[in-house]
Amino acid sequence: MSTPTANPPSFTNAQFILSELVRCGMRHCYACPGSRSTSLVLCAWMEPLLDVAVHYDERSAAFMALGTAMATRAPVGVITTSGTAAAELLPGVVEAYQSQVPLILITADRPAHLRGTGSNQTIMQPGIYSSYVMAERDLPAGGPMAETSIRRAVSALWDGTQEPNPGPVHLNVQLVKPFEPVHAAGLGPVTAAETGPPHPVRENSETPRLDHLTPLLKAARQGVIVVGPGRYPSEFRDAVTRLAHAAGMPILADPLSGCRRPSSGPTDMVIGGTDALTQTALLDDMRLDAVIRFGGLPVSLRKIDFYERRLQAGAPHIYVNASGRRHDERGAVTHCMRCDPVRFCHTLARQLDAATEYSAWCQRWMRLDESVRGAARDALRGDPLWDGGYAMALVEAAPAESVLMVGNSLPVRLLDLMSVGSRARAVYGNRGASGIDGLLATAIGLARTTDHPVILMLGDLSLLHDIGSLAAVRQLALRNLVIVVLNNNGGGIFERLPVAAMDEVFESLFAVPHGLRFRELAQGFGLGYADIEGYDRFQTALRDALDAPASWLLEIQTNRREDKRRAAEFVQSIQERCEIESQT
Repeated sequence: MSTPTANPPSFTNAQFILSELVRCGMRHCYACPGSRSTSLVLCAWMEPLLDVAVHYDERSAAFMALGTAMATRAPVGVITTSGTAAAELLPGVVEAYQSQVPLILITADRPAHLRGTGSNQTIMQPGIYSSYVMAERDLPAGGPMAETSIRRAVSALWDGTQEPNPGPVHLNVQLVKPFEPVHAAGLGPVTAAETGPPHPVRENSETPRLDHLTPLLKAARQGVIVVGPGRYPSEFRDAVTRLAHAAGMPILADPLSGCRRPSSGPTDMVIGGTDALTQTALLDDMRLDAVIRFGGLPVSLRKIDFYERRLQAGAPHIYVNASGRRHDERGAVTHCMRCDPVRFCHTLARQLDAATEYSAWCQRWMRLDESVRGAARDALRGDPLWDGGYAMALVEAAPAESVLMVGNSLPVRLLDLMSVGSRARAVYGNRGASGIDGLLATAIGLARTTDHPVILMLGDLSLLHDIGSLAAVRQLALRNLVIVVLNNNGGGIFERLPVAAMDEVFESLFAVPHGLRFRELAQGFGLGYADIEGYDRFQTALRDALDAPASWLLEIQTNRREDKRRAAEFVQSIQERCEIESQT
């Protein structure tokens, strides 16, 4: 094709970059205003197949891109100008790397000869994301680069975003003035027809060899399958349930595993109440002779302690991850399997003798889990009100067509404690690095990609961290987001830690009460607002907000110390319930 030499090199190079990304398959991009990135933003806006959203805050933009990439399971771009604008992406990049979510970070830069000279808005951008990107490339400034060189560089970076080991990549683009096209006619895309076929999608079609595992698992009588947080394909839930029945092993399912949602197949092998049960004496006599584990480390540290400390010496601890990454902080894994989790489940299930009836081991787990769920249902009728009851009320009221995102610190732990399984289409969380800084922005990124309602439950400090993202709700005219904030006036998670006993420093150094309410904040950003008191009132307000033609914020005031006490009473109620049932 002919090179559009009438335009300046910066604009021409940007055209090749964006058109190649579109050819590879990028369909969503977040752009932040800036001068040095002008060419990149204009060329992104020109691409008819690329959905471009603009937000002024680079940190929020990175997390919004994260949410969109989580929902679409495809790479999403972020364009920034030079200097600290590029540095603002780092928190979102870390979360994307840890969670294996594909992002394409496109940072405009000044020419390399200005680095280290004190030149304004010039920092060392190459390598700024360190080991948290799968690949990076620094494109030089100057005259127009050869089109084929640019396309090869961009295509090679795209490979770093792909399965089975996806993640963020960094394209640093040195640009010199002028950035704009010479004529308005220059504002046109380099069409897909001129750039060749779409980038191929890599698939892992290899059937794993598992013959060496079969005799180990056939000999097991008290094994468990642990499914942690992860980006599993839609067919994984049914596949792992099939394996559970063939192996006679219950599935200890994390709240972010996707396995707690009802499926088309049998789900009675799915156990959600492990975190609560480990706080009782009901599992004290259990010993494990096999563990099969998928995904990231579970939210519950107590669950990790249970399956690692109760596993008998020499028993198999099998970890499955298609990317080859190993989530094994204590070095307990004996067999690390780099293979597709769905194929692993189906292959191993075929090799094991299918169980014809539930073993006493599985029946015990199922009875215990039903006790946790019964106690959780009772919590909705309990008094006084507490945050665990509100978490239960949220999941009970969330419709099947909704998407649920759960904040770190307390909210995701509350779902785990209550053994809650959601009817929602999907449950998301930022558990890669478990930060609280971009939760609202991530939910906005999710909401932009779907017509389904998105419900975000987060804490008050998490909302305060990300207030700037409320502007995006209004700017993007989002109508399908409901924000549920548990306002316990500070760091409620710290009430669960030993430092809470140090009264002389706890409030000022850890809890840090702020005394804020969010009514005026919500109304200032154009959101609907409701102040909630009571589970029934909450469920009614949630349904009304989901039906409203605008996004809403529902605020629930709770008490940190009362919540901690009620959580302990909830665990005690499980113990008592099981003791009563064992006597009848």
